Amino acid sequence: MTAQVDPVKPPSRGDSWQDDIARHRLGEPRATRGLVERTHRGVSRVSRGYPAVYFELADRGPESLQSLAHTVFCSLDSREYGRHPFAGRAPFDAFVQEDMPDRECGYHAFDARLSITRETLRAQYAFNLRRHPEWLEREELHQEVVAALREECRPFPGRSPRYPRYGLRSWEGVRAPKPSWNHDHAVSTLRRRSGWSVSARVQIVLSLKGAPMYPGEISRVLQDADVAPAGGMVEPDERGQRSDVDAILSVRQRVSDALAALDADERRLLRCLIEGISGREIMERVPALHSPVAVSRALKALCGRFVAALADLGAGEGRDLRPAEVADLLLPVLLALPGMEGSS
Repeated sequence: MTAQVDPVKPPSRGDSWQDDIARHRLGEPRATRGLVERTHRGVSRVSRGYPAVYFELADRGPESLQSLAHTVFCSLDSREYGRHPFAGRAPFDAFVQEDMPDRECGYHAFDARLSITRETLRAQYAFNLRRHPEWLEREELHQEVVAALREECRPFPGRSPRYPRYGLRSWEGVRAPKPSWNHDHAVSTLRRRSGWSVSARVQIVLSLKGAPMYPGEISRVLQDADVAPAGGMVEPDERGQRSDVDAILSVRQRVSDALAALDADERRLLRCLIEGISGREIMERVPALHSPVAVSRALKALCGRFVAALADLGAGEGRDLRPAEVADLLLPVLLALPGMEGSS
């Protein structure tokens, strides 16, 4: 939770953003829920046109959308931005201190090219492509499949008028799938015709199925035939091997040892990092850190201690990460350690 705006300005025009933020800063759960719901609506509207590769697990489902909305809310509430109009403040604090009307708050939160929502979507997109470059290839292939269906095939009724199924132009009426239809057989057939156009292979899939299909169903067949997995996903049968367990225990032990070596001020700073509070409140809780520069240096040094503890376990690439990125990797382990949750 970020520090309260000091002093908390009452809403001057009765604007709902201003009112909810002011009451949220005073700890009213109802106002917090209202802000979360408002954020979810705004994020849903703005992200509607983005392809799946911009979302967690390259999935635009309700769970990924909810996670995106929660990430945006946390950024609005506690992350400090140096650019205009935030000037080193969390967006909610800037909205209140600058007395912004609702429309301007929504613009900076959702709609602007550099809005918090669009920045979060771009960050997720960049993360997905670093870890799973094949997801972009799958998304681009899906768009080609949709274009081919709309140009070459006939629409059939689907779950709603907005989401039709597609079939061959020669088909009429209701058709049942062929008993011989098999996804893996269709994938094998397409692999033998890898040089054919997307349009031709879409029609091959429909011929094998013998009945109208949704675009996503057809895309999955072509994707499984054309896009090789990059090896980033963990198969269920590969989890829980002894080497994995030993690695997890080694990480926990190293992090535990590094935690035990911290002094009282360092532990207080670590708690501030976990809570995600602002630099101003860090200076209030840790008097030895009397300036923003001192806070920044202390956070960098603190993260560096944990990175150094893990360096010889294959985590050396963490040296190139910013302190906040290192914290994202370490906090789940730290919070699982006995006594850490209640430390101060």
